[in-house]
Amino acid sequence: MRLRYYTDAPAFLSEAYMPTYITAVPALFGLESRMEQDIQFQQALPEELRCHDLTGRVVGSAYRGGERLVRPDFHGHDFADTIDKGLAGLAAIGAGASVVRHVVRAYAWPFLRVQWGTGQDVAIYVDRIGSLKVFGEGSVLPSHD
Repeated sequence: MRLRYYTDAPAFLSEAYMPTYITAVPALFGLESRMEQDIQFQQALPEELRCHDLTGRVVGSAYRGGERLVRPDFHGHDFADTIDKGLAGLAAIGAGASVVRHVVRAYAWPFLRVQWGTGQDVAIYVDRIGSLKVFGEGSVLPSHD
């Protein structure tokens, strides 16, 4: 007799992904984990920040009905390599087993990277309750002397 045993155990992955070019900036090391704490990704996020199309869209070209793939964006802002990082995380959720059904809900939480000629590099974003957060070298914005 051969017996196969299956369980239906839902698994969840709530993770923030930063573009690699941001995580490589020494002054911004730790930004990803700080934003995860401040924004609390485990709670429901605002539907206005949901990204519905992460695959890009095929649009017609001017040449004989050809098609081309356009990189997905969020209101004109590029995801860089975060979609690839998220898909790798989704593949890892099965840990080698096949995932029968999955639902992806991706959200973009905006932040602004500011660099000054003085070498200061910071990221500015709004946390879950609407407070302005500054992360980076000393987390203090330079004065306008």
